[in-house]
Amino acid sequence: MKNNFLFFVWFLMTAFGCGSPGGHRAPVEQSGVTVRNTKTLPAEAGEAGETVPVMKITEWDLELKTEHMERARRHMESLIKQYEAMITRENESTFGNRKQIEWEVRVPSDKAEAFVEDIRRAEEWEVVRSNLNVRDVTDSYMDMQTRLRNLRKLEERYTEMLKTAKTTADMITVEKELNRIRTQIERLEGQMARMKNRVDYTRVHIFLHEDIMAMPSFFARLKTAFTDGWRLFQELVLLVARLWLVGLTVFLLVLWWRWHKRRQAAKAGMADHSHPHSGSSST
Repeated sequence: MKNNFLFFVWFLMTAFGCGSPGGHRAPVEQSGVTVRNTKTLPAEAGEAGETVPVMKITEWDLELKTEHMERARRHMESLIKQYEAMITRENESTFGNRKQIEWEVRVPSDKAEAFVEDIRRAEEWEVVRSNLNVRDVTDSYMDMQTRLRNLRKLEERYTEMLKTAKTTADMITVEKELNRIRTQIERLEGQMARMKNRVDYTRVHIFLHEDIMAMPSFFARLKTAFTDGWRLFQELVLLVARLWLVGLTVFLLVLWWRWHKRRQAAKAGMADHSHPHSGSSST
């Protein structure tokens, strides 16, 4: 009889203990949940009366060639400003006979198509290459949202268990598990926020280049030679003008040296003529 009573008590605890903290957990409800900056999404695709928004990550790669780099740069910067795009990376460099600028910009997805179309129609450059990459992340986002919803339900259950914990050891165990769950929730929310940001803003990589230092024609080089010769002649004249005092001093020194040499030569000739007369008078 006693064994039957104990069995009956155990049966009641098993049947009604699902609501207690340590009892059997009821299955988590499958309902929509709203994440910041994200529309309300259903837990499962295909539920009656609910639709699943398509989430796509779009990326563009554009290669442009121009003959007027500065004009092309100004036009590109005006387009970036016009479409409220954010420049995440900009790099300008020169390799050999090529000058190039790279931009990586994030454009609001609802304006990205018009932004790329304006780039294609611009007269400041020629479109050499245009690549579009689209990746559907709807399923991945839905999966993360389901995991997030379940983790939040689990967080609520452990919070209730913490309130009803009887011993210090139980409290420590529950708090440790609760902290682990909350860490997973924060990490998952960060992943979802980054994914949604990539959906809301289209990445556009722009590569603009100009070929420089091309070999000119013969007549162009001949014109350059005449121009350089005339420029060199002007520099020489200006140099002489700057050194006029030095030139005048050198000129005067040369005149004095020549006069001095003629005077010495004249004295030497007069001395030679005076020696014969001196000999005849002594005789």
